[in-house]
Amino acid sequence: MNNGTIQLQKAKSKMIQKKINSLLQPRHFWRSVDFDELSEIYTSILLRSLATSVVGLFIPVYLYGLGYSVRTIFAFFIVFFIARIVIDPLSALIVGRIGPKHTIALSTISNIIVLLMLLTMKDLAWPLYLIAITYSLTNSMFFIAFHTDFSKIKHTKHGGKELGYVTILEKLGGIAGPLIGGVIATIYSPSYTIVLSIVLFLASLIPLFLTNEPVKVHQKLTLKGFKIRPHSREIASYACLSAENVISVLLWNFYLSLAIFVTSPYVKIGTVVAISTALSLLSVQFVGRRVDAKKGRLLLKRGVIVNCLIHLGRLFVASPVGVLITNILNDPVTVMYRMPFVKQFYDFSDQVPGYRIVYIAANEMFGNILKACVWIGLYIASAYVTDITAIKGAFVFAAIISMGIALQPTKVNNQP
Repeated sequence: MNNGTIQLQKAKSKMIQKKINSLLQPRHFWRSVDFDELSEIYTSILLRSLATSVVGLFIPVYLYGLGYSVRTIFAFFIVFFIARIVIDPLSALIVGRIGPKHTIALSTISNIIVLLMLLTMKDLAWPLYLIAITYSLTNSMFFIAFHTDFSKIKHTKHGGKELGYVTILEKLGGIAGPLIGGVIATIYSPSYTIVLSIVLFLASLIPLFLTNEPVKVHQKLTLKGFKIRPHSREIASYACLSAENVISVLLWNFYLSLAIFVTSPYVKIGTVVAISTALSLLSVQFVGRRVDAKKGRLLLKRGVIVNCLIHLGRLFVASPVGVLITNILNDPVTVMYRMPFVKQFYDFSDQVPGYRIVYIAANEMFGNILKACVWIGLYIASAYVTDITAIKGAFVFAAIISMGIALQPTKVNNQP
């Protein structure tokens, strides 16, 4: 084969590769420019979701099994969310100083410490408030860092699709985690699920540092020039989303262990969560495409209405079949309104240049204020009515604030 023929083949190969790239790049921006950073997030989120769902859903159940009263567990979460209000500004400073990836690593180490404290509670009698505050620090650092990281590297035109991939991976972890954790906790002991969660959290650290930080480090965050009032509707709707999510996930599963799955709650709740989460995967890609096609607003409005009705329906659930039906209905509906909401939230963070971390932290802070109010309400109500009745009251409250999610404006600064 002569030199001319070789050069011709190389030229043809380059031309074909160029055409392939021209086809793929507009559809999958992340495949070329941001593949490393996004794939890194995807891998880390899958492992973290698995680690969290193995034991995270069961923390109230675990504390109850150790002998703590329902009212004491309500108090635990009051401390947790009040601490988050105070810690969120600190977490924002940490993200600005060392970057989101390093902050997520700190959060993971803190989470492992929390799990070790839970694992040794019987022997060392750790104060509940200390565990609550440490757990609060863990969550604060993670969520502010993750939102900052993803909002920075996502692509504007394909954010719905990229968010869809994150959601799918979260749900894959959410399918396997509760099922594995429930089986292990039932057959062996909840302590074994904590050990497995620690191992998975350590594994989630590995993908984080394959690429550089996506934002400038050593930032000095300032509130000067940033005004909360123009963003009031954005923040109010985010607070409603946050509080509704806590009731829908954490409190609902705790309620199931108290009222319906009284025996073997771990494996029963884990199985129900795994089944409903698996079925909700069918809706993720559809919603992601609709979001990128500018149809997310319609999905959001319809989703919050149906979600409101589902919360009211929880009042009448009295059997395992009712639980399964409720979860199967709830999970796809959650995807329906949550994905367009979060996509818009990330778009808003792009439109406050110089204040991205501050904006995200402000949303988290006000969300935690409302969540603290939920648990304070539960604590007060449980002094006058039964624990089950108090929790059912929270479901009614969730139905009301679910409608507040639709307050999210279509443009930043509450523009119509």
